[in-house]
Amino acid sequence: MYLKVNTIRDLVIEVAKLFKNKVYIHYQIENEMYSETFKRLLLIVHVGLTGISSFNYFVAYLGIMLSDHVTIPIDPNLNIDTLTYFINHDDIDIIFYETNFQFIIVF
Repeated sequence: MYLKVNTIRDLVIEVAKLFKNKVYIHYQIENEMYSETFKRLLLIVHVGLTGISSFNYFVAYLGIMLSDHVTIPIDPNLNIDTLTYFINHDDIDIIFYETNFQFIIVF
């Protein structure tokens, strides 16, 4: 059986579909060992993105969209209660932010 792939991304997705329940990585955080299966590579990730409009913001936004994930732009001027609401209700898995907005994100 041959897979029809045009890009590395295609290859990763096709392999993940074939071996979805097989472990592809083991890793350690502090003293805990973790494993991930290929199925994890097939998940759609909701990515919060905050910062000022810049080249880096544009590249991050475009990269998230082109990898078939969901980009959720977050206004860096939101108050902490509204920000917390968005994070909890938009099912955000990860947030990318500029370091000058770290005091807003890390609460």
